[in-house]
Amino acid sequence: NDIKSFTIDPECSIKYHSSKIHHLYDRDVRGCPKFRDIIDKIIKDVPFRSTFVAHNTEADMRLIYIECLRLEKEGYQKPVQWFNSLKTVDTLKIAKHALPNLERKNLTSVSEYLSVTVKKEDEHTAYGDVLSLARVWIKMANNHYTFPKDIFQISLNSINKRKIDLDMGISTKQTGFNF
Repeated sequence: NDIKSFTIDPECSIKYHSSKIHHLYDRDVRGCPKFRDIIDKIIKDVPFRSTFVAHNTEADMRLIYIECLRLEKEGYQKPVQWFNSLKTVDTLKIAKHALPNLERKNLTSVSEYLSVTVKKEDEHTAYGDVLSLARVWIKMANNHYTFPKDIFQISLNSINKRKIDLDMGISTKQTGFNF
């Protein structure tokens, strides 16, 4: 099992609230590759028609889609074609369906409820979140939780097919997005 994690330079300052959550600061991304520099590696490792599993896929998929659109505007079509081929599984939707009595449904709360842990230094990192997600997914499947019928969605459906307006300025640049 080859785990890869990329820290991406968002090409601007990371907002304070994002740094507080993810423990990722401007100094940590300075000199790191940009999204355009690693998209081919991502596409190679996450081939067309793969399933993207995340907790609250809308947030992650929205950022990825915006960056793919930026590359398309620069003349590179493959990232948008790749993005459009993906399916998604949203463990937040599963948690809302399978754990209705759990007050908070964020990844930390769901992980705690299911007794899923990661090392302290891995919390709120891309690597730690992937480990938590995988363990949450396995626990839910092994405990025979019922899943919603629309568990697999086309990626654009996971962002509600909203028109993404690049002028809104919502991008990896604001979040310090971490693959």
